[in-house]
Amino acid sequence: MKKPKSIFLLAIMLFACQAMFAQTDKGIEYYNNKDYANAVKCFQQAAEQGDSIAQYKLSNCYYYGEGVNKDLVESAKWCRKAAEQGYARAQYSLGVSYAFGEGVTKNLQEAVKWFRKAAEQGYADAQYNLGSCYYNGEGVPKNFQEAVKWYRKAAEQGDADAQSSLGDCYYDGEGVTKNFQEAVKWYRKAAEQGDADG
Repeated sequence: MKKPKSIFLLAIMLFACQAMFAQTDKGIEYYNNKDYANAVKCFQQAAEQGDSIAQYKLSNCYYYGEGVNKDLVESAKWCRKAAEQGYARAQYSLGVSYAFGEGVTKNLQEAVKWFRKAAEQGYADAQYNLGSCYYNGEGVPKNFQEAVKWYRKAAEQGDADAQSSLGDCYYDGEGVTKNFQEAVKWYRKAAEQGDADG
C-alpha cells in the first residue's frame, strides 16, 4: 500500500521541479531580451522554491540593479542561498563579495572559504583568486607553493590572469624553481589571449 503513495508523491515532486526549472528558463529568456522586470519575477518565484540557478540570477539582478533597485545586501543574501547549495559560480561570487565587502562585512577568511569551495569544483576564476590569496597572504598565510598549485589549475583551463601569474612565479622562482623558459611559455599563453601583462 505504501508504494503507490510514494510514487504519487514522487510524481508531484517531479512536476514541481519541472515547473521551477521552467520559471528559471523563462526568466533567463526575459533577461536575455533585456526585460529585467519580468526576469526578476520569474527568478524570484523559482528562487523561493530553492532553485540555485534562479537564486544566483536574482542575486545578479540585485547586484547590477536590473529590474530591481540595486541592493548589495539582498544580492549577497540570494548569492549565499545558491552558494550553500554548492553552485560554484555563486560560491565564487560570494567570495568576491567578502573580499571587497559588498553586501557583507569584508572578511578575507570567508572569501578564501568560498573561493576554495568553487575552486575545488574546477571553477577557474575561483582557482585564480584562491592562488592570489595564497600569493599575497590575504585570508590565509602566504604560501607560494599553494599559490602555484591554484594558479596552475586555472592556467591549464586557459585563464589568462592565472597564466601570467604562473609565469611570474617561474620568473621569480616563487613556489617553483626559477625557470625562464617556463615563465616565457606561460607569458606567451597569456599574451595570445590579449593579456598585456603576459
